[in-house]
Amino acid sequence: MNCHLHFDHCGGNPLLGGTPILVQDVESATARGGDYTFEELLDFPGASYEELTGETKIWPGVHIIPSVGWTASSTSTPAVCFSPRAVRSGSRRTADALVSRLRRL
Repeated sequence: MNCHLHFDHCGGNPLLGGTPILVQDVESATARGGDYTFEELLDFPGASYEELTGETKIWPGVHIIPSVGWTASSTSTPAVCFSPRAVRSGSRRTADALVSRLRRL
């Protein structure tokens, strides 16, 4: 999962050829609109994106939640990992909003 597609977050994607990469549909469209990231980090041999729209449960206990912060379409992955809950976020700026959102999951 890419929280967003700036080069410093998706730079390793070409190493994942053939592996589905989860990304918000809005983020994908923004990145492909130009002047956002390096094209070769988006379109590479075996590139396979699974575009998501909004909040999505991808596995039991693992949700993708839009968490606007660094970009207008950033995402985070709160997960129930035994106890307590944990959040993987690409940006610290979104942490307070996510803690509030986690309490409702």
